[in-house]
Amino acid sequence: MGCGGSSTAKEDDGANGKGNKVKPEQVVVEVASTQNGSAVNTRRIRENLREATKGIDVDELQNCINAFEKNKLEDNGDLADAKDRLEYLTRRKEIRDAILRRHAGVLEEAIKHAEASEYAGNLHHYIQQAKELLNHLRELDKYRHDILEMDQNTISEIHSYHHPPLGVHEVMTATYLILGYREEELREWADVQGLVGRIGKNSLLREVKQADTENLSDETCKKVEKLQEHFTIEQIRVVSAGVATFYEWNNNMCQKFAKDNQGGQNQQQQDQVQGQQQQQQNAKQKNQSKTNANNRKQNKG
Repeated sequence: MGCGGSSTAKEDDGANGKGNKVKPEQVVVEVASTQNGSAVNTRRIRENLREATKGIDVDELQNCINAFEKNKLEDNGDLADAKDRLEYLTRRKEIRDAILRRHAGVLEEAIKHAEASEYAGNLHHYIQQAKELLNHLRELDKYRHDILEMDQNTISEIHSYHHPPLGVHEVMTATYLILGYREEELREWADVQGLVGRIGKNSLLREVKQADTENLSDETCKKVEKLQEHFTIEQIRVVSAGVATFYEWNNNMCQKFAKDNQGGQNQQQQDQVQGQQQQQQNAKQKNQSKTNANNRKQNKG
């Protein structure tokens, strides 16, 4: 299916040129042919619009609407239905794309548009999903705010340790575990020191900015807890205010992971309970139907 404009007949200078006399019956045939062609084209444009309205392709539907309006066809409700469908599909596409992009500003805009739309009820599931993701991203931003506000001198200070004070290696190892590095890559301080000293797209601050608790695991957070359990934030702060900021971020990220994971488990348990209740209800209805059928048989007998 494709949507385009109406076709126009080209003039045939050879057939209708100077010196060629056109017979009246020929004019009638040509007019009838043009009218039939126009009717066919009109019907095709309307059918294309109806088909596009049933689908989910936003661009195709927009093209069909454009073709319909360009040819100035009578609405009969088809154009209004198509525009309503286009509004819904546009809002749905916007909020689904925003969820995939995982950008707070884009999510806020998509949520605002969806809630203002007359299809807010139809989009409720996507709106809720977008709001939950937005809250998740805002929480992550809050936790990493102090790290991202660090100046390069603070990072340079951590990098400059040749023999780091007690707690520094442990905390920074925990940080890089959260960022997805393997424990084997972090056993020696020289390895961690090399990572801290990286700049550009592989810099520590850049990696923290992109970090997400969705990439964590119970195993990683247990390792982080074990690395930091022998130190308090006050003890680390005495050694290095910068390292203390990473200590707090490590704790916050693992606590958030535990909270989110527990929430997911609770939801799964609720879904299981609801499923079991529905099965029990269905079984009761089935038994009741059998009882009613038996009673009817007995009454007939």
